[in-house]
Amino acid sequence: MLPATEDPLTFVSKARVLPADEHRLRGTFAGMDRFVTSDRMYDPQKDGVVYFSLADDKNDLYRIGVDATDGSIVKNYGNYGVLYSIHIPTRGTDKTRYFLKPCGGVYAGVVTARTGWNADKSIIPTPKNKTFFGENAKQMDLADLGVYNNINSMWFEFSPPGASNLPVEFILMPAE
Repeated sequence: MLPATEDPLTFVSKARVLPADEHRLRGTFAGMDRFVTSDRMYDPQKDGVVYFSLADDKNDLYRIGVDATDGSIVKNYGNYGVLYSIHIPTRGTDKTRYFLKPCGGVYAGVVTARTGWNADKSIIPTPKNKTFFGENAKQMDLADLGVYNNINSMWFEFSPPGASNLPVEFILMPAE
């Protein structure tokens, strides 16, 4: 940050590195992007409703890195900035409905979806019809990610959005 009246090229020579704040979300995280898939194919008729959590620091550990400005070890609480490539192998001729559920409070973001590796991506706002959701802990908020044929495996991309609360759950269920 610099004053509006300063010349950026001059200011950079005298700018100081700002000290870390109490949130410590500054750092370099080697191998930060994640590939997530299941151990077996999802069959909606046999498996019913299933879910998995992302950015919960239990099943999906927060990344550890280094703050290059002072050398300290930092933890990326929430895995903000991590790109998740999520592959859902499916089985059968039925259809599957997918949802994203915020579990930590107010949430707003976006997910991309594609059927098969080479298909075009569709961008899905989460939530679709309002600015944010998750503000009411007594209400179950779900972002509908769509219904897709099981003939092709599903691919989603997700990155924990800044200023949103985590974790989130991806939910799969039979479409009918």
